[in-house]
Amino acid sequence: MAEKVILDRNEAAEYIGVSPTVLDKLTRRGQIAFIDFPSSGTVGRPSRKWTREDLDDFIEAHRRRINPQEAAKAVRS
Repeated sequence: MAEKVILDRNEAAEYIGVSPTVLDKLTRRGQIAFIDFPSSGTVGRPSRKWTREDLDDFIEAHRRRINPQEAAKAVRS
């Protein structure tokens, strides 16, 4: 079976390794793009969904590497 492309709140949070509350904060701050699905009935509110691609973009944008000199310093400390 193919991987899901669109994830709900809990799935998206798990995918990037944070709690759903942290995902909400990152989304509200505009750090992670989302899809706003309309409500499915007369009562209810829209639901947010996230794509794996947008979550991967967030991960890549926040990836940090230590240069070799900094790594050597950290090991000696």
